[in-house]
Amino acid sequence: MPDATKERILSAAFELIRQNGPAGLTMEGAADLAGVSRKTVYNHFTTRYSLMDEAIAARLDRCLADLEAIIADRESGFTKKLNLVLERGFSELRSCGRLISYPRLSATGSESQPVHKELNLRLSGFITNLVQEALESGVLKPVFQPERLTWVLINIVDGLLFLDELVDQAVSKADILKDSLKAILIGILTEEGNAALQNSPVFD
Repeated sequence: MPDATKERILSAAFELIRQNGPAGLTMEGAADLAGVSRKTVYNHFTTRYSLMDEAIAARLDRCLADLEAIIADRESGFTKKLNLVLERGFSELRSCGRLISYPRLSATGSESQPVHKELNLRLSGFITNLVQEALESGVLKPVFQPERLTWVLINIVDGLLFLDELVDQAVSKADILKDSLKAILIGILTEEGNAALQNSPVFD
């Protein structure tokens, strides 16, 4: 059974990170927003970094679950599903505020490694399935090897998550992701694929 108090603390911690970036998360702030004592927070999380890791992991887990459910839907055609994945993905990126200024793994210590490893495996599996279904649906040029193409996309997404904060720049991380995906898709999509994705958030 889920621990309601822990879930409340995680939700509060994520909201602080979303609004103020990782540096804005404190154990005291999470306790206040969750309506619990500081001791209660420490009963569940040993450090600020472990709280940060779990809060972000919980949000990404829900996001991935939503995207996986879209791809698993056998009633919809692939291009419809892909457009929906892109729409939901960009919506999540925008709503998460400063989440993706999350510090690199080395900054948070070894306790964060299992969380990151599990999320990377989930992300890899999701993109692998996406690429395979895209190939089977005829929207990707068959000259590309699925395994290599999968890792190209993983590298783009993973690299964006840990990109240092853009200070005094006219572009956002969402802009960078959009342009990166647009550049890749133009090269790998068939004519059918290009036509199907012209109204997606990547090409708008």
